[in-house]
Formats: sequence, structure tokens, C-alpha cells
Amino acid sequence: MRPPAKEAEATSTEEDLTLVSTLADLLECPVCMEDMSRLRRIKILACSNDHWICAGCAEHSQVSTCPICREDFRQNPPRRCLNTEKIARSFAKARAEQGQISVV
Repeated sequence: MRPPAKEAEATSTEEDLTLVSTLADLLECPVCMEDMSRLRRIKILACSNDHWICAGCAEHSQVSTCPICREDFRQNPPRRCLNTEKIARSFAKARAEQGQISVV
């Protein structure tokens, strides 16, 4: 049995908001707390455990370890995450089209 149209629409909206919130949390750099999807030049790096960090923080001389697992970036430099960057660009584009964000 299908839920009534208004109820299904409300559930869909709640699920969409949850997804947007979760994605926004995932795209927050754990060092500078910046939303990586808002950056004009999106460049996301990750340690070997796939913890994401913005390139600005990864390239900063004071950030020598992953902020999550403490992997040493001098011994194992972070690698670029092209698929994550594509997701961040798509997310930023969708939010911009809905008037939710501006690029910093």
C-alpha cells in the first residue's frame, strides 16, 4: 500500500534534507572546518585511510599528519580524490541552483 501523496512528499523532503546534511558534514575539512564544496577551486586530498582534507590544509607546513587517524603525511603523502571532487562540485552546483550557497 502506497502512502498518501502528501505524506510521501513530506518523507521525501525529510530524506533529502538528511542526505544534504550528511553530505555537507562529510565535505567539511576537519582542520579548517571549511565546507570543501564552497571553495572556488575544489581540491580534496585523502590519507591512505580515505580521510578527506582540503588541499589548502594538506599543503600547510603545520599539518603533517591526518587529523583523524594521525597518519604521517611526510611518510605517506595524501593523494588527490578526483571522484570526491566531482561529488563536491555537483553538490555545490545543486545547492547554488537552489540558492542555498555561494562559492567562497
